[in-house]
Amino acid sequence: MKIEKFETWWVKRDKCLFDEKRRGSGSMDWDVIVLKLTTDNGIEGLATALAARSGNVTESYLHDNIAPVILGRDPHDREKIWHDLWNIDRHLTFFPVYLPGPVDVALWDICAKEAGLPLYKYIGAYREELPVYAAAQSQPAVVLAVQGLPRPGHDLRRVARNLNVEALKILPSCLLVPIPCVSGKQRVKN
Repeated sequence: MKIEKFETWWVKRDKCLFDEKRRGSGSMDWDVIVLKLTTDNGIEGLATALAARSGNVTESYLHDNIAPVILGRDPHDREKIWHDLWNIDRHLTFFPVYLPGPVDVALWDICAKEAGLPLYKYIGAYREELPVYAAAQSQPAVVLAVQGLPRPGHDLRRVARNLNVEALKILPSCLLVPIPCVSGKQRVKN
């Protein structure tokens, strides 16, 4: 099995995560790049990469520096590929440190699909269930999200019980940013 296709999609958020004081004069849009690797037998591995400050730069790095290392390789050779990317990153091009990670995830995704297992099982599942918590922008947002509960001001312990979660995390509204999925261009490298 060999990787024969390297595709990306730029998902624009058009929203900065930082206020003007923290971002300076640049736009600092933190878009997302979706990566899809396809093998010669049709198995696809998917992952996402943070497009820090520029989706265009991130996509270019992926296609110009990482795709040539990945294409034609066996996805089972994940460790060798990772080390090749590490050497390129450290010694030649200094590309962003967050880019090899999503490639590694896509390679693991391919191998898990080939094995007929969910990725968490393929990498060695520890448990079948995880404790969860609910996060919301404000207490009213949590309360209103649960059907059958009174309006804001309700006891948060009851809300947690009704959500069947062990904890609630209430965030200040300035930290949450809606992420609309506005698809940009698609790039394909064969």
